[in-house]
Amino acid sequence: MPVARAALQPAPGAQPNEFGAFLLTQVFVGVLLIVAIILLIIGVVGEVKSTKFNRRDAVLAHAMGDRLAALSTEPRSAMYAVDTAENADGSWDHRITDAIPLEVERHFDQQTLGSITGALQTRMSLFGTTVGIGVVNRRGIGFGGALTKGRVHGTTQADLTVNETTRANLMGDGLFSTYSTGEDSWRLIAMPNTAAQEWLYNLLLQLWHHFGSDETHTGRTVGSWVGPLTQTFTPSDVSYATDRLTHILSRPFEARPPVTFSGTLIGRNAILAAELTLPDGTRLEMLPIRLPARLAAAVLAAEADAVPQIEATGNAELTD
Repeated sequence: MPVARAALQPAPGAQPNEFGAFLLTQVFVGVLLIVAIILLIIGVVGEVKSTKFNRRDAVLAHAMGDRLAALSTEPRSAMYAVDTAENADGSWDHRITDAIPLEVERHFDQQTLGSITGALQTRMSLFGTTVGIGVVNRRGIGFGGALTKGRVHGTTQADLTVNETTRANLMGDGLFSTYSTGEDSWRLIAMPNTAAQEWLYNLLLQLWHHFGSDETHTGRTVGSWVGPLTQTFTPSDVSYATDRLTHILSRPFEARPPVTFSGTLIGRNAILAAELTLPDGTRLEMLPIRLPARLAAAVLAAEADAVPQIEATGNAELTD
């Protein structure tokens, strides 16, 4: 046994295994180098893609700004006009002439504000039993346990007061009216000016979200036009139209002059008003029904304008 133990011990003056340590170090460094190269490639590819996207985004943003600026200068009448020639192709647009008013109603936008005040009083009681047992051994060390069972009963009394106030927007009335055209009748519905403004704002807001909100150049460009376009094309004649129709309705039926109105068919002989022409030729704007189509055309035109510049950079894609 002493001989075997001596054989297992290293000889005096023997050198450690330097080659094994060197090989282990090289493997460790190699793994780190491979990981670093992979991360570098990922970073370079991401930077190239980001640069290309930013270039495309900047070009599209410039083209979009030009097209939206041009849209803002178009005549308001073009946004309210209805092309009845499209009816042959299944369009829902209609223009009704020689319509005698039969009924006119106002529907005001209303807002209710309320508050609830009061106090809550709660009374609670606990009924239960507890059973315990303890044991002490010879050394004076005790052990014990207990079981508790109970029920909680309570009563809550609420004394609340509700206060609410409903206010009508007297300048935000919608129009409901019916008309006679001889043997037939038509119903004309117009949204309040405030509702039309909200519809228009949400339409432009969806376009802003579509192009990345404020995270992209194009999104910021579209966002800068949401307010101006909403203000430019929001109608303001619905309340006045109701006033004029009420004035006409005050006359005997035989003395009522006819009016002309146009819009989108939303039911049998029911039209969502786009414009109304009074007997004296005054044209009242009710809803910019053509704006969604004109807005879509502006977006498509902006993308088409951006393609030549994007192709010049070697990337003709507008989106990833």
